[in-house]
Amino acid sequence: MFQKKLKGPQILSNLLPEEAKKILKSRGFSELELLANWERIVGKKFAKLTIPLRLKIGKSSEKNNGKLIVKVDRSVAFAFEHEREKIIKKINLFFGYEVINKVEIIQASIKVKKTIKINKLESDIKSQSKNYDELKKYPDLRRNFEKIASKILKS
Repeated sequence: MFQKKLKGPQILSNLLPEEAKKILKSRGFSELELLANWERIVGKKFAKLTIPLRLKIGKSSEKNNGKLIVKVDRSVAFAFEHEREKIIKKINLFFGYEVINKVEIIQASIKVKKTIKINKLESDIKSQSKNYDELKKYPDLRRNFEKIASKILKS
């Protein structure tokens, strides 16, 4: 099959497969942009305890009737509700036009991954412990102590 050689800048949608075009047409790039910049939009206070689930944007003929559905941890749901108008303004400001006018909140528990720097904690414990230096005389006891300490830190 003969393909025409492309010169200069091309329209991206012409290069995409039909399946990708359908998905992007229905969901759009805006949802991906929202996910990628969620922490910047809502701030660190809400970023880890909220998840944007779906961005429903109305048809182009209907202005400003979009809706964002957000899963919010129960511990910050009241505060998120209180900040709802500010968040709507921030999202609209981020996109440069009025994308949404509603935020629907779904309360659920969200598990936050604890990021404990075990090596740093172990070094802090070792440096602050006077008794740890005394354990150098007893290597077996020292190994057992290190095992117990690492299990405590991991839990």
